[in-house]
Amino acid sequence: MILDSVASLLKQVVPVSRFNKGEASKIFDEVKQEGVKVVIKNNAPICVLISIDKFLELDEKMEDMQLLNEALQREKMAQDSPMIKYADLIKEYNFKDEELAAADVEIE
Repeated sequence: MILDSVASLLKQVVPVSRFNKGEASKIFDEVKQEGVKVVIKNNAPICVLISIDKFLELDEKMEDMQLLNEALQREKMAQDSPMIKYADLIKEYNFKDEELAAADVEIE
């Protein structure tokens, strides 16, 4: 199992010297197929090449995490605030169902 992980990691590593040898197009094809490559120079990682599909996937996950974080913060704030039941609010302000249906409201 460890050998599989090491082999997988090694497949992701690209020495910068391959770019100097004119292999950029081949490397980009590998990135497109495999999703990610780590470019190393002097035995240290200097950048990560990532396919568009993988980037969009990560971007969507990041957005989901931000929305979850915002929802959790709002939930915590709601627990610390007094709550009014929907039915009580409608009754207190004498709202009609037709008025609520016709209201143009944008929720963030």
